[in-house]
Amino acid sequence: MEWPAQSPDLNPIEHIWALVKLRLFRNYARPTGGMKELWARIQETWNELTAEDCRRIIDTMPKRCSAVIEAKGYWTDY
Repeated sequence: MEWPAQSPDLNPIEHIWALVKLRLFRNYARPTGGMKELWARIQETWNELTAEDCRRIIDTMPKRCSAVIEAKGYWTDY
């Protein structure tokens, strides 16, 4: 198998950003009023991430690697 060079499945930061996005939609009842408010929300949500949040994502890496190998470098459920 050729190495999937840009695979988001193997890039933990992609999953951190997905967690931030999930929390942005979950924690706010209304859409932002503009870019400044959006940026403030993103910063606030990012700063609320814990070491445990990051650890949970990193701990899934062996399963992610196995899934990518099984899929021969193609799309996985991650």
